[in-house]
Amino acid sequence: MCCTLLHYAFKSWHHIRQEIRNHEQEWDSLFFPMDALCGICPREEEEEETELEVLFGTWRCVDTWGLEDFLKANRVGLIQRKVALAAKWPNWDFHRSEQGVRFVNHSMLGDLVEEVNLQEEYVSRDGHGNLLRCQAEWVQISTGGMLRTKKTGEIGEWTEERSVTGDKLEFVLRQSNGAQWGRSFVRETPAML
Repeated sequence: MCCTLLHYAFKSWHHIRQEIRNHEQEWDSLFFPMDALCGICPREEEEEETELEVLFGTWRCVDTWGLEDFLKANRVGLIQRKVALAAKWPNWDFHRSEQGVRFVNHSMLGDLVEEVNLQEEYVSRDGHGNLLRCQAEWVQISTGGMLRTKKTGEIGEWTEERSVTGDKLEFVLRQSNGAQWGRSFVRETPAML
């Protein structure tokens, strides 16, 4: 194998580029992946796209946990806590967007839309108009995938995790002070691509 690598290293650049064009995504007769020579791994990119698709579609909330303790930890008054606890549980929609994911939260405050950029930091506003700096990533987990978003603003710092396993989605919001709460969702409709 070492001799094969040296052989390729000494070929002219023009010849290597021509071979790459001729054998893209194929193995040559010496069992060396030609796409590895140019640093392109198209099959991996396709897999990442497919993996993110497990998030797309409509999700219906079926359980909420830890919200009252979370609100108490954040010094939210009794009346506001009662309103939050009595609120109708939301449905969530996730769709592909140019930079990543378009997230629509059908909440008691109306439809809240967030354009989740998976390529770079972005700015968003919460349901109360607070400006937030956000950094999102799609993470492979053993049972599926997770959209993890770190958010920072004047109201604090926290991480939102949306883990998908089959037709179930688990949401957990964790603040930097340790307070957390979450929701469980089931898939209502499959992804529409």
